[in-house]
Amino acid sequence: MNKAQLITIVTLAILWTLGGIRLLWSGSFMLIAEAAEILGILVIISIIASLAIGFAKGKFVLQKTAQRSLDAAIKLENTIINCLLGWLKVLGVRGILVISLMIGLGIFLGGDFSPFNSFGRGLLRIAIGIALLIGSLRFWTELKEKIR
Repeated sequence: MNKAQLITIVTLAILWTLGGIRLLWSGSFMLIAEAAEILGILVIISIIASLAIGFAKGKFVLQKTAQRSLDAAIKLENTIINCLLGWLKVLGVRGILVISLMIGLGIFLGGDFSPFNSFGRGLLRIAIGIALLIGSLRFWTELKEKIR
């Protein structure tokens, strides 16, 4: 594994992990704020459903996306540009547009004009956060295997 590949994979792993932690964290606080007003069993069922959906999306969708990013990162040549911007090359225009759309949708759904209440937004953030963390495991696993 060359330096550009290593830096790119580490950068992507950190971005996915931090994004997942941030969403999981903020979603948890939204749930805590609203959970007192909702019946206990409904809260538990909702959280379990959110975790299950997030796990499934991470396992069956985002790990495949992460693998495609890994495959592209492994093809990078060891140049200064690839060391600095390899992760942008790996994401590509389509990936950057999708991420921008997801961030914009998150801002819309997280705002006061959202059709969801805080509890629903919290569940959504937890599901997406878990999915990102599950997907990020693909990057960390690859690093562990390649560094040995």
